[in-house]
Amino acid sequence: MKSRKIIFLFLVTIIVSSLASIAHAQTSGKTVITFWYTENSSEAPGVLKLIREFEAQNPDIDVDAQAKGFFSAKETYLTQYTVELEPTVFRAARDWVVEFAFQGLIQPVTDYMNATDKQDFIADALRLVTYPDSNGVEQIWGFPQLVDVPALFYNKRLVEAAGINTTSWTTNTSFTWDEFISTVQAVWDANLPDGQGGRVYGFTLQGMFFGGQPIYYGHGARFFKNDVVSLENININSTESRTALKFLKDVVDADYTPPWDQQGWETINPMFTTGQVAFIQQGPWELANFLNNAPEFNKTVDNREYAGPDNLGIMRLPHDDQGNEGAPLGGHAYVITSRATGAVKEAAMKFAKFMSSHHAMVEGAVDYYHVPARESVYQDDEVKNSNAWKYIEAIKNIIDRSYKNPVDHRWAQIETIFGNELDNYLANEETLDEFIAFVSSFWSEILVEGIQNTGGGTSATNTGGGNGGIPNVDTFTPSTSIEAGSIDLIFIISSLILIPLIHKKKK
Repeated sequence: MKSRKIIFLFLVTIIVSSLASIAHAQTSGKTVITFWYTENSSEAPGVLKLIREFEAQNPDIDVDAQAKGFFSAKETYLTQYTVELEPTVFRAARDWVVEFAFQGLIQPVTDYMNATDKQDFIADALRLVTYPDSNGVEQIWGFPQLVDVPALFYNKRLVEAAGINTTSWTTNTSFTWDEFISTVQAVWDANLPDGQGGRVYGFTLQGMFFGGQPIYYGHGARFFKNDVVSLENININSTESRTALKFLKDVVDADYTPPWDQQGWETINPMFTTGQVAFIQQGPWELANFLNNAPEFNKTVDNREYAGPDNLGIMRLPHDDQGNEGAPLGGHAYVITSRATGAVKEAAMKFAKFMSSHHAMVEGAVDYYHVPARESVYQDDEVKNSNAWKYIEAIKNIIDRSYKNPVDHRWAQIETIFGNELDNYLANEETLDEFIAFVSSFWSEILVEGIQNTGGGTSATNTGGGNGGIPNVDTFTPSTSIEAGSIDLIFIISSLILIPLIHKKKK
């Protein structure tokens, strides 16, 4: 009896809360969109500031903003889409966009991007979100927000304490690999105290695929011959690839780098920001954190006399004898779920356009060191006169020399496989030959079988390198459209069915 009463009260609560949600979304006259953002905690205030500004300009739209951890955001999106709980707008990383498009999870924004915007967006940023639909027509699947690449950051105090003269170094400096090794070895050989009872390391890089790629590409190695993604072009066993992988293993095993199991994303930044390592391979996404929260680069954190932004150096990544620099081009874009229709779709497009506008990019650049995806922002006086400009200009210089990976819906999985097996290889769990064999096998499987389509109404796999999984934008209809209160109505209907049954049993 008691349990039935509890269930009854629970169902009544669902009805009341669901009706309240619908009332808020519909009878208030406002259109509600959900937005997932993946910026870190240092950048989040800027995101929320822009949202408040958008809502003030558009009082008929409410934005339900939710922070998501970058490393789990993609998987969460894929999971939530299967139960129709994905956000209306999502900040997606570079190679997620065309994969989502292939799977039918997002819709094209081509018709919502005018000619001026298309000309203003950096060509490479637009390239990363452009992919043919099933008719072979090029479509744009997201509004670019920013571009980024890894760079070589260094602690000037530590480097100079090791007896190395940095006066000739600029943001345009790029070592050869031999020069790089001799420099980080010199830091280690100087036997500097790290303030934690240990010795200052010369260099660290994060694990996962993004850590190994700059060294891999910086030796002229490529995943596929001529960057053509196909089974017959798998190039992981080439001479350049083997050379790069052996070099990377030597760096990881060297005494001037921390043990590999200490070079995770969550450990390398504290080591760098507290003065335990002199050089780090990192990206502009950490600049706000470094300059605002790091004891070595912000005097207000723990009153280190030498601390300040001038102690943070930045330069291009090293290069090989042929001039290959290996920074892989990255970036983010705002995508719209394929289920959004009607007023929700229009509100989502309007919001995504605002968040990728010149104004929004200026705010992100000045306050959080974001590298803009619009050419016009680099000419903006507010940006050029800001403290962020020297860092943005440095990163843009690296972007112009960066490695531009093929735009392919399978690329995210290709990189993930490379990264997973690379960690095993660098941790001595696989030999080089085993690493190459495993990567070749898994890549072959993806290229033969394709990626499973989790979206609505299109072909399940792509087996020939075409774009059979991308919906025809003229005929594609998502399985369920997102309109305010749709999920709540499901709960209400279910509850109204169950409550009489509970009463009947109670009697």
